[in-house]
Amino acid sequence: MFSFLLSIVNAGTRYIQSSSLLTCMENSQFTASFFDIVFYPGNNSVDFNVVAITTIDNKTVGVNVNLIAYGLNVLQRNISLCDIDYQGIGNTKNNPLCPLMSGHLDLDSSYTLGKSVTKDIPGIAYTIPDLDARVRVIVYDTKNYEQLACVETTLSNGKTVQTKYAAWPIAAVSGLGVITSGVISVIGHSSTAAHIASNSMSLFVYFQSLAITAMMAVARVPPIAAAWAQTLCGH
Repeated sequence: MFSFLLSIVNAGTRYIQSSSLLTCMENSQFTASFFDIVFYPGNNSVDFNVVAITTIDNKTVGVNVNLIAYGLNVLQRNISLCDIDYQGIGNTKNNPLCPLMSGHLDLDSSYTLGKSVTKDIPGIAYTIPDLDARVRVIVYDTKNYEQLACVETTLSNGKTVQTKYAAWPIAAVSGLGVITSGVISVIGHSSTAAHIASNSMSLFVYFQSLAITAMMAVARVPPIAAAWAQTLCGH
């Protein structure tokens, strides 16, 4: 019973999450093998757990953060990693990001964003299904502004139009049309049966075309269209 109530509470919690990190430049000096970040607008907190490897050695770095939503750059900030009040496990205050040393990084903590940053995030970002947004972070040396790394991550709010309950009814409707045409053909109404079968096959071809188009243009199709196509093709 407690787990059920907890799931209801979590379902109503607004958040934006990212669980993958890709490089966006050649010879990027920062890569992550594990990446999980969740932002909660209710208290402006960011919980992050990152396991990464960097070849940036003993440099004071800053990051240029760009939030890109639906092809538009909606938010841009420059942040010095030395200004981050990092609090690790055991309430340790040692900031492993300032200066940034080469080697293995294990970051597991939380951070509170200022309202000057979060106020620019529209409320619809937490509710629109299959959010088409990503964050691009460019890491640079604060002394000479040399670009050292570029990483990019996609964002999700947990909402999607993809559902497991749509594929089977669609298949049933298509199959029912074919079965009906067969029964009518046996009765002797061949022209009517051919008409029903033709319409059923047209419906099937339509759904198949949507799925094939989404698969062939996966890099260009918006996430909401890809999710809907995946629903139609039955996962």
